Amino acid sequence: MNKKSSRKNSASRWPLFLVIACFILPLAVAWMLVQSPQSVGLGPLLNKGFLLQPPLDIKSESELKPLQAITLEPSEWGAILFTNGLCEAKCLKAMSNLAVIRDVLGHSGSRFKLIGLFESEKDIPGFIHIRNTNLAQQLGKLVKERGVVEPVSDGVVFLDWRGQIVSYFVIDADPASIKKDLKRLLRASKIK
Repeated sequence: MNKKSSRKNSASRWPLFLVIACFILPLAVAWMLVQSPQSVGLGPLLNKGFLLQPPLDIKSESELKPLQAITLEPSEWGAILFTNGLCEAKCLKAMSNLAVIRDVLGHSGSRFKLIGLFESEKDIPGFIHIRNTNLAQQLGKLVKERGVVEPVSDGVVFLDWRGQIVSYFVIDADPASIKKDLKRLLRASKIK
């Protein structure tokens, strides 16, 4: 009889253990995710480009003072295409891709300004053009200091209306990746 009653007691404890496990297991999993080295703050999240941590503030970086001439309204974003020297094959292709992305975005594309930071003899239609190779080198250096692993001599950065450069793409990045990140930024910053 003792064996029967002990089996009955242990059988009645299982539901209690299951209920306790249902409450403790999610807490344990959440704790492990927070403690892991690939925590949310260190990874690329959903971004396709490199998220600058912390964002680069053009107002506090004396080397980037000429970029303060770029005026963006609240909820507008600027894509700064920069390269050291002349805009050659990769740069021209990136410039074309950015213009297509802006057109594909339709009405939202009007909140997306294109800025060229490279040497060129003539202005490029649809681009705000800043001719300053030294500035492009300084921008690349400051982006690199934010933890970008590959060399940064050219690329595309996103600038918000407050003067914060928040993300970086290599110059030959997939246009679909740039579009996805840009759509997310435009949606998040939309003034309602």
